[in-house]
Amino acid sequence: SFPTRRSSDLPLSPAITRALRESRVIPFVVTPEDLRTSARLFPGKVLDMQASHRVLWGDVHLDGIAVAPEDLRLRARQEIKNTELRLRLRAVERSGDPDALWRGLMASLPKVAVTLETLLRLDDVAVPTDRPGVLRLAAKELEIPAERMEPFTGLRRVDRRPEDEEVSRLYAAYLDLLSDISRRLEGGAG
Repeated sequence: SFPTRRSSDLPLSPAITRALRESRVIPFVVTPEDLRTSARLFPGKVLDMQASHRVLWGDVHLDGIAVAPEDLRLRARQEIKNTELRLRLRAVERSGDPDALWRGLMASLPKVAVTLETLLRLDDVAVPTDRPGVLRLAAKELEIPAERMEPFTGLRRVDRRPEDEEVSRLYAAYLDLLSDISRRLEGGAG
């Protein structure tokens, strides 16, 4: 069972506090049973931990935990669809304000790329180390025409916002792309 002592009495407390402050690392503090359940609820997180975890304290209990491909695909579809729905709401709430649309697109793009990267790893595809490469390969694997993904492959948060009309065009194309990715994941592509 999970310790109920004060967090300052736990041996891992200083390591977690330091990780949160210095690296903005979000620890995943669970019991072994929670971890087995998490493989179904958060399959991408568990798969990522299996690939690249760092032990701060204790036994990680990752051996023998299998992530079901169908759970991962469902969760990925949920994340992509949720991003699409949040961005559609943002456009309505902010009355199409180009600054708000641009910030929303730029904030969501890295998360979408990580979701797609996780799916590629599940399919044992050699995953590129750069976001543009991940997005291009995901488009290829999902049978999405390259020209639909390409406008988003080089975008970075530090980029200067384009003119208002270009932001609106990119935002609409991004929403359509997310919708298409979601449909393709539902249909089993990828």
